[in-house]
Amino acid sequence: MAYSLSLGPASLDEGVSLAGILGLEFDAKDQAGTITLTAQGWDRLRDAAPVDSQTVTVNPSDSLVDLRLEGRYLGFTLGSADLGGYLRLGQPTAYVSKKGVRR
Repeated sequence: MAYSLSLGPASLDEGVSLAGILGLEFDAKDQAGTITLTAQGWDRLRDAAPVDSQTVTVNPSDSLVDLRLEGRYLGFTLGSADLGGYLRLGQPTAYVSKKGVRR
């Protein structure tokens, strides 16, 4: 059975500063199958489309996911359609740095 989970969009400081994701420590317990992770960055919450987006495949052996993404608001979508796929999400940690300040 296919599944998906969306997180965000969220900001570090209420959207005042640009943020850049440098990687994601993907804390998945008992992962079976591959996961498609789409990370998106928005400049404003009401934007029709993200300003930056990246999709990567997360294998059960992956602990650090290499992402490069920017935006004032950041969000993630996880999903899989693998037969017998399973995921118990722990506490993923994003490596984030501030880029610039909104005027």
